[in-house]
Amino acid sequence: MGERGQVVDYCAQDVWATLGLALASEDAGRLDWTSRRGNSMRLGLAKGRLTVRESLCIPGPDNSWMTNP
Repeated sequence: MGERGQVVDYCAQDVWATLGLALASEDAGRLDWTSRRGNSMRLGLAKGRLTVRESLCIPGPDNSWMTNP
């Protein structure tokens, strides 16, 4: 396997990990994480998946309060 194949294999690990997180979150109906400050955070998820077109219609977060978003 050449250098290109090694890069693809390396990136594939990230893809599989992200897919695993997405599937587990979808099954649970939520995404839980710990913030940088150590707070437990939770994001409820709607059932079902959006199409790309539907996803593009989701408004971005309001980060106007941030000094350097």
